[in-house]
Amino acid sequence: MTSLRRFVSPLGLSAALLGGCAGPAIKPAVEGVSMSVLRSDRIAVSYSMARKSFGYTEVMYRVLWAEKKDANRDFSGVWNADPELTGYVVDRLRAQAFKADSVYALIDPALVTAANAALAQDCITHQVVQNPEVTFHAGDARAAKELPLASHFLTYPADPAFAALSDALQAKGVRYLVQMTSMDVTGLAPGYGMVIVAASPDTRVIDLQRRQVIWNKIVQQSDLFQLGGDLRQLEVDNLAKTKEGLVNGTNKLDFASLWGV
Repeated sequence: MTSLRRFVSPLGLSAALLGGCAGPAIKPAVEGVSMSVLRSDRIAVSYSMARKSFGYTEVMYRVLWAEKKDANRDFSGVWNADPELTGYVVDRLRAQAFKADSVYALIDPALVTAANAALAQDCITHQVVQNPEVTFHAGDARAAKELPLASHFLTYPADPAFAALSDALQAKGVRYLVQMTSMDVTGLAPGYGMVIVAASPDTRVIDLQRRQVIWNKIVQQSDLFQLGGDLRQLEVDNLAKTKEGLVNGTNKLDFASLWGV
């Protein structure tokens, strides 16, 4: 979870979180590759969360200053997040007329779990301190960032678990994998009774046949609720508000515009 060590205006941060996307667009990694192929070819989708946890930040106002209280809470025993988050993205892509399917519906889920575990460990291992591409408050040199630099995600995965996943998907006639990777779920209480739920997945399109990453961008899934500033409301009723917020955040993503197709 990113630590907001230097105070950021809650309304300004809220606007950034709710804007739909974050970070600069990155050009296709392969010159001459047209993203229009995504309109005609089958797409598999895999969304994984490296840490199955909430990273909470609560802003507390004093007379002349504001303080922040950070906390982390694990939800791995409550919510099997990866398949459900993948389903949100599949639904959004289908709504935009893409031929998308969940990796869980196409191949042995054990292959997906193994590839996600390897990716999660890789993300945790390669976290960096200076990574302005991933954070909403890049000016804070002390902030721990959520994911490795975007260049990390421009490299085709080399681990055996991903190779097994790729082979299984290609055997099903899938050439392109949309892989979304977030570090955790952010819960923010910036004041005024607001509670924001968000995730910041690195999103890349992988050409499995050519073994190349052809597009990469960090996007933002977020929504805002009036919950009296109570972050624990994100956990009640089987994480109902968390799931609702991430669904709503996913539905703000315009993949057609992001890919220029």
